Amino acid sequence: MSHIFISYSRKDIDFAEKIVDALATDNLDTWIDWKSIPKGEDWEQEIYRGIEEADASCF
Repeated sequence: MSHIFISYSRKDIDFAEKIVDALATDNLDTWIDWKSIPKGEDWEQEIYRGIEEADASCF
């Protein structure tokens, strides 16, 4: 799974995208819902898995 789990409010989605992009420039992998939950999957279980397998979280 990914290294950093990103938690954000939908009203802050633009800022969350900036964080993901900034971390990517340093080759840090992130877990964020719009790129880490495959279509048709149980989104709640995917979020729990992302949290459990992350090395760090960003709120």
